[in-house]
Amino acid sequence: MDFMKVSSIPVPKNTGYETYFTKFGSQKNYYASLDEPEVGIGQIIPYMIFLVSPIFIVAFVALRKSFQL
Repeated sequence: MDFMKVSSIPVPKNTGYETYFTKFGSQKNYYASLDEPEVGIGQIIPYMIFLVSPIFIVAFVALRKSFQL
């Protein structure tokens, strides 16, 4: 059981990452651009129709088959 004992190794107090996040603290937002237009509802509706239309098609086919019995 002696091989399972852990000898203490001193942990270094200075790891080198102390100032890593302070470099990025001055900038507020990396992703927002001032020249990008706002996304309106007119741009969202075509994508929603594109994403939801397969669900409606499957529901329509299932409803149609259920009445054909």
